[in-house]
Amino acid sequence: MELTILSFIRSLREANFNLYTKALAALIPYFFANYNMNNARWLPIHLRDMIRLDVQHPELSREFHAGKFVVLQIETAFHSNGNRPGMSKPTQ
Repeated sequence: MELTILSFIRSLREANFNLYTKALAALIPYFFANYNMNNARWLPIHLRDMIRLDVQHPELSREFHAGKFVVLQIETAFHSNGNRPGMSKPTQ
């Protein structure tokens, strides 16, 4: 399980969409096993939608495969984050 979580983190840090979908698919059974029902119900739907992007929205799929499904903090490798709520800095 630890390697699966690390590969998921790596997919976000490297902006690797293929690794993201593979790691997400490998994580889904753990949510069922831990009785985390919200994630267990919605992650398969999210994964299905991400896999179907090639057919339903090819332009968006190209952008995601180019690494634009995460937010880059610094323009170097291994410095991107998933778009999580609360990640933005407050404006002053």
